Amino acid sequence: MLTNPEFPHSVRFAVDHLRRSLEAVHLATATRNSDRLGKLAGRLTAALSYTPLEEIMDNLHQFSVSVLRLCTQIHSGIYKVYITYPIDAALEA
Repeated sequence: MLTNPEFPHSVRFAVDHLRRSLEAVHLATATRNSDRLGKLAGRLTAALSYTPLEEIMDNLHQFSVSVLRLCTQIHSGIYKVYITYPIDAALEA
C-alpha cells in the first residue's frame, strides 16, 4: 500500500499525482520557486519508486519520517509560492 503506483490509496499513487499537478502549475505560472517544488516532489517520487521494499521495512520509522519531512517541505513551499506570496510578485504578473 505504500509504494504501489496503481493503487489509489497508496502514498506513491498520491505523490505521482502531486508531482504531475505541480509540473502543470509550474508550466502555467512559471514562478521561480515552483521549480523547487517539482524537484522536492521528484525526490519523494524517487524515494518511493527506487527504495527496495526490504530497506523500507527494515527502517520503516525512519523512512516514514523522511517521507513526512518531504511532504511538509512541499506543503510549506506550496503555501509560500501560491498562498502567501509577496505583493510585489503579484504586481509583476
